[in-house]
Amino acid sequence: MKSFLLSLVVVALTATPSFAEKVKSVYDGDTFTLSTGEKVRLACIDTPEMRNTAKKKADKPAAIAARDYLKVLIGDADVTVKRVGKDLYGRTIARVFTPNGRELSVEMLEAGHAVVFKGYEKPCPWVK
Repeated sequence: MKSFLLSLVVVALTATPSFAEKVKSVYDGDTFTLSTGEKVRLACIDTPEMRNTAKKKADKPAAIAARDYLKVLIGDADVTVKRVGKDLYGRTIARVFTPNGRELSVEMLEAGHAVVFKGYEKPCPWVK
């Protein structure tokens, strides 16, 4: 019984609460900044790059379209952020939801602005 109670305490202490937060700015189709300054990357998807990187060439028109679509999805509403980890750049990786419960990553995929980020899809149960 003690070990069961200890397990519950550990789970409670390590679980990250989800609550509504305000988005300050959107960088691209999968990255934005909260009003607290925290940079958030949408879990399980990848969108076109705004700039060339070591691994990918920029696709500026597609990146702008993805960014603008994410801005429309977020609008002025607060989003619910479910943090699942950190990436190599220190950004929070999160599953993010609109007030009506739709997941932003799914919305970006369905609109054709994103692809599943192969190798990083584990936090998202909707990836098959």
